[in-house]
Amino acid sequence: MAIAAKAKAGRSSAAGPDFHAIGDYGFISDCHTGALVASDGTVEWLCLPRFDSPSVFASLLDRGAGAYRLGPTGLRAPVARRYVPGTNVLETSWMTDSGWLVVRDALALVAPEDEDGSDVRARALGPQDAAHMLVRTVECVHGQVEVEVICEPAFDYAQEETSWRLVDRDRLTADASGGGEPLRLLGDIPLEIDGAVARGVRTMHAGERGFSCLSWREELSGPAHADEASKVVSATQHLWRRWLERPWSHAGRRDAR
Repeated sequence: MAIAAKAKAGRSSAAGPDFHAIGDYGFISDCHTGALVASDGTVEWLCLPRFDSPSVFASLLDRGAGAYRLGPTGLRAPVARRYVPGTNVLETSWMTDSGWLVVRDALALVAPEDEDGSDVRARALGPQDAAHMLVRTVECVHGQVEVEVICEPAFDYAQEETSWRLVDRDRLTADASGGGEPLRLLGDIPLEIDGAVARGVRTMHAGERGFSCLSWREELSGPAHADEASKVVSATQHLWRRWLERPWSHAGRRDAR
């Protein structure tokens, strides 16, 4: 059954042809909302700006109801996937015929500006820590790999039509509208707009890093380059580890799983 009468016929350009088992998804969160990421590198569920908001990506339920993929072109099956130890950052690795690729996904967290980093026992995470960005970093570890990004929002449970607008002349930033929450897709992969889909490809060589980011911040800002994106992910990892260093860390680690 379609999730909404206006959902596009067929499947999302970003989503694979088949539904995944529920155990095939990784869950990431910023304590304000949460995303489900399939093993093939596709975000198939995300409600914005909060957990109880309408969905933007819902191909978990309907293959035509929106998705956001970052991974090697033409290859869906990864060789490994894990949470970066002590964090809610998801890491997926692929071995292609020509190289090795690693993607890290984080719903970004930011520490309060007045935090000095000294109190690790009392640190609690909450919605106030959400940066309101999904940051996805990609690194070519070996050889070379063609990377694709495909973003196809379907606002309000796929009831609203989506339109895109390229923001800069380098085609690295595009804004999507159609629901209550405007979105900005930015990164270092040049984008093309095809109806409701923003897509791009980039060939990466060993040692190169890149990123793709979806922002729903008030100013729709995000990382300016790959190094900055990596710092955002590293800061998010740090905050999750601090959360686990609280006195009830054993229970926290169990619940976090």
